[in-house]
Amino acid sequence: MECFVSTVTDVEPCMSKMEELLMDHNATSKKPMNLAVFLYAVEHISRICRVIKQPGGHMLNVGLGGSGRQSLTRLSAFICGMEHEYSRARHTIISMTEVAKLISSQNEWLKRRCRKTEVVRFCSTPAEPEDF
Repeated sequence: MECFVSTVTDVEPCMSKMEELLMDHNATSKKPMNLAVFLYAVEHISRICRVIKQPGGHMLNVGLGGSGRQSLTRLSAFICGMEHEYSRARHTIISMTEVAKLISSQNEWLKRRCRKTEVVRFCSTPAEPEDF
């Protein structure tokens, strides 16, 4: 299976394909997942696939316990043919307080090391070059 980027104009075939891929995963996995495939989940799986297929791609999934972060990442890894890498990877689940501390310490580190002329931007959505 290969991941690629394309524009989705009709969501139904995409959701059907995602359900099919979930069934494929469950048929071959030692840990089958009982997931509801809905548009928001499909969007997240698409984002995760895009990130993990990039060389050195990293992602911080933030959400409440039981929100599906690990399951969606596991399915994304399967879709991209990286399920073996996923099973060897170390997963760290941290609380929202720890995330806030991480962001705060990152900001402090950037303040100490960045020159005043440099632009550093954290985005929660994809940024376009003209945004800088």
